Amino acid sequence: AGTARLEPRPLALHAFLHEVERTFGAMALQRDVAFAVTPDAALPEVVTWDRDRMNEVLTNLLSNAFKFTPAGGRVALTAAAHDADGAPAVRLEVRDTGAGIPAEQLARIFDKFFQADNQRAASDKGTGLGLAISREIVEAHGGTIAVASAVGEGAC
Repeated sequence: AGTARLEPRPLALHAFLHEVERTFGAMALQRDVAFAVTPDAALPEVVTWDRDRMNEVLTNLLSNAFKFTPAGGRVALTAAAHDADGAPAVRLEVRDTGAGIPAEQLARIFDKFFQADNQRAASDKGTGLGLAISREIVEAHGGTIAVASAVGEGAC
C-alpha cells in the first residue's frame, strides 16, 4: 500500500541478532555458504523498533544475499553503533560474495518490481518487492538504506 505501519517497542538487540543468526544458520548449512553475525560491543542493549518489521527487512536482505551467493561463498551481517547526525543509531550491514549488481542498475534496486539483470545467478526467483518493502520499513523507522555492489564481487 506504500506505507509501513510500525508498532515500535523496546527490543533486546543482541537477542534479536542471535535469533536471526540461528534462523539463517540453517540456510547457510543447506547451501554450503559461510555465515556470520558480528555485533559490535558498543551496540545498545535495547532499541525501539518494530521487531516484526525489522525482522522482515533482515529476512529480505539476507534471503537475497543467500539467493545470489553460490556454494563456498560468504554472507555476513554486521551490527554497529552509529552516529546519525548526532543521534545514536544502529548500522546493519549485509554483505555477500555473490553475483553482484550491474552499476547502471544500482539506482533502481529499491524500486517496486525492479529486478536486476543478475537473476540467472539466483537460486530462487523473486517478485521484485522485497527491497522496496525493506526501504519503506527502514525509512519509517527514521533510517536510510543503500547498496554498494560490483558484478562478480557481491553486494553490500
